[in-house]
Order: sequence, then C-alpha cells, then structure tokens
Amino acid sequence: MVKVTMGEFMRYEDVRRSGMTNMFHVTNVMNLSGLSKEKIKYIMSNYQKFTDKLSPAEKMERQLGG
Repeated sequence: MVKVTMGEFMRYEDVRRSGMTNMFHVTNVMNLSGLSKEKIKYIMSNYQKFTDKLSPAEKMERQLGG
C-alpha cells in the first residue's frame, strides 16, 4: 500500500495549482514535485479523500485560488 502524507499531497497540489504541466503527464509532475510515480497515481485516484482532510482555511484558500 502506498502511504502519502498531507505534506506530499500539498506538493502535488502546488504543482497542480501552478498550471505548469498537465497533471496526467506524470513524468513532469514527478520532476516538479519530487514525488514518486506511485504516490502521484495514488493521489490522483484518491484526490477527494485528501481534499476532505483539508482545514476550512485551506479549503477557502483553494476556492479563492490562493
């Protein structure tokens, strides 16, 4: 089983929000985030589980694009 911390999720999220690459181009995401292919695919498959764990302030920041 792949273990992903919230810190790793936030690194993924930083890349996603930057708009620097298509998130399905996993090699680019790996290079930009430092995450492994397995962790990226796990995050993609379980994205909602991670966003559900964000604090209200983090959720607000995501909605505002901050």
